[in-house]
Amino acid sequence: MEIALVILILGLLGSATWMLSKRSVHEQDGLAQTIHVLDGDTVIVRQGLRKHTLRLNAIDAPESDQPWGNTSTAGLVRMIGGKEVKIETHGLDIYKRNIASVFVFDEDKQEWIDVNARMLILGHAWLYPQFLSTLSKEKQVEMGRMQKWARSREVGLWKAEAPQPPWEWRRNQNKAA
Repeated sequence: MEIALVILILGLLGSATWMLSKRSVHEQDGLAQTIHVLDGDTVIVRQGLRKHTLRLNAIDAPESDQPWGNTSTAGLVRMIGGKEVKIETHGLDIYKRNIASVFVFDEDKQEWIDVNARMLILGHAWLYPQFLSTLSKEKQVEMGRMQKWARSREVGLWKAEAPQPPWEWRRNQNKAA
């Protein structure tokens, strides 16, 4: 009977914390477990009993039904799917998702890797001007160089003849609707 009550309470807590996930996790920056990659720039993580939706800061990945969208998502899954990550939040976006820099530990190099920057250098995302102001000037320049490098080497989505930034693609989709 007591075990059933504990399970019920934990279940209710899980439901309640899911509803709380729209709140900022800023005060809880630190380690989290990746539980679901929604697309190339959005993930759900768990910190204790709480789940949080994170929008990767400073990048914009192709939408799922946009060219390279599924490949971008798969790239993020390979990088952080099911793994422990370190997060640094920068506030909320208009959808109440936490804007975050995400890092994953590289066992070989014994260091934390910047996932957001890695998505750029692998050609899985564009630099997203809307969120750049949350980064230091040095980091903005560094990420700009990463995108420029990927583009000049035709890495990832830059292989396409005329890749379309996701924000333009979304605007065109909204016009067509």
